[in-house]
Formats: sequence, structure tokens, C-alpha cells
Amino acid sequence: MLLTAIVLVAAGCGGSDKEAATTVAAVSPAKTQAEWIDRLVNRFLLDMQKNLNVVNGLRSNQAIINIRTGNETTIRVLTERMTDLAKCTGKLARVGPPPVSEAPLDRIYDRFGKSCPYYERIASAALKATPLLSSRDSSDVAKGEQEFAKISDPSFEAARHFSAALELLEENKLLQAYQG
Repeated sequence: MLLTAIVLVAAGCGGSDKEAATTVAAVSPAKTQAEWIDRLVNRFLLDMQKNLNVVNGLRSNQAIINIRTGNETTIRVLTERMTDLAKCTGKLARVGPPPVSEAPLDRIYDRFGKSCPYYERIASAALKATPLLSSRDSSDVAKGEQEFAKISDPSFEAARHFSAALELLEENKLLQAYQG
């Protein structure tokens, strides 16, 4: 069920041209496949699911109206989730590499890693656009619209890499090892 939900939200995301910088201490490779899958789900996928649900929500007219009218709940959730999404690379680094000689796991880790810069660009654009879009100043709103438009640019690449990783998880029935 987690995998299905993530696949549905991964397809609608994009980004701008700036990446979020993240520094994370090195994590040693997992000793077993099950340990790595637990790390992947608990340290990366669960948060990504929440973040990507919010990103997909940005496509709705209601979300845009809520942002433009300064709806505090919408802005708080959006800011919280996009701040978290901006840490995509760091969150994946907290998973650490898979056990040595685990080919499908290496490819999965690589694909998720390739998706993160795109998702970090989405977060950056959304975080810049939100206060501008909710401003009462029409010139700020226009700037916010320009920034917000950057969210869709590299959406195909983000979704392509993220979905490829999820497909590998599913094809290899790897989430069956999840202990959570």
C-alpha cells in the first residue's frame, strides 16, 4: 500500500534551478537486505510520501486559492513539507548504502539519489513562491507566480528516477522484508 501511494504521488513533481545543500554524516552500509529496507522506508520513503502528497496538492485550484488568501494551515503544512523535501539528499544519505554486492538495492539507491536534486528544486521554488503569492502586493504576487512556475520544469526527470526505484522495489518484492 505504501508503494502504491508513493507511485501515485511521484509522477506529478518538478523543480527549479537551485538545489538545497545538505550535509549528513556518513552511514555505514546495512549488514542485511532487511536492515536496509527498514532504513529506506523509515528514514526516507515515509517522509517522501508526505512531501510528495503536498507537492501534488499544489496542482489543485483550492491549494492556490489557500496560498493566495494566506490560509495559515495551508502555508504551515506547505512550508513544513517543502522544508523537509529540501533535505531529500540528506534523508537518503541517512539510509546509507545497501549491503555489498546487492545489485538491485544499489540501483534503487542510485535512482532515488538521482531524483533528490529535482525534488530539492521543487522545494526551493515552493518555499520562495509561497510568501510572494500570499502577499497583498501585486508585484510580489507576479514574482511568486514566476517562481511557482519553476516547480513543473523538471518534473518528468524527478518522477522518472523515483518511479524507476519504486518499480525495482516492487519487481524484486523487496518491501516484503520491511519489519515496520
